[in-house]
Amino acid sequence: RERLDVRPTANLMCVLGNLLQDPSWFEKAWEFSGKRYARAKRLWAIHAFGEGEYRESVKHMREALEINPLYPGSWFRLGAAAMRLEDWQLARVAFAHVAKQEPEDGDAWANLSSVHVKLGEFAAALKASAGAVKYSRNNWKIWENHISLAVQTNQWGVVIDGLSNLIDLRHARESGDQIDIQSLLLTVDAL
Repeated sequence: RERLDVRPTANLMCVLGNLLQDPSWFEKAWEFSGKRYARAKRLWAIHAFGEGEYRESVKHMREALEINPLYPGSWFRLGAAAMRLEDWQLARVAFAHVAKQEPEDGDAWANLSSVHVKLGEFAAALKASAGAVKYSRNNWKIWENHISLAVQTNQWGVVIDGLSNLIDLRHARESGDQIDIQSLLLTVDAL
């Protein structure tokens, strides 16, 4: 606080806001910067998200991304807040940005796939799910979702490949059931 009295900067205000968990400092930093310091809005959005204030989080994150759109973590947080608000169009745009900027982010691909499902876009969901399994090969939940989407879109080769990978993954973990019975029954019923 003493430094702020001597030489105030938006950065110092943001540091203080983080330390005190007081969003009024992010607002002060934003105003002090002439509404150009995107970090103030990002931190304000993250704080609002943590408080469960998703609409406010979306508002602040959008403003931050208007100034500097090259922050995949900010796009991810925007997508997560949009999902909580069930704003599927915004979530799709946000996770698509993450996937473009960080193509190896399996979680972004998985979330994009989930959003496509909510929008009834099953072919696009399967495509995004393929990105998720490509970069998160050891995540059995992603494999199960991928298999389910392949069943829904009648992609039987993908189903068989997915089941094979899921069996290999479970075998590697040496867990109980080696076969996902639910996915196998869905496949048999569909065939």
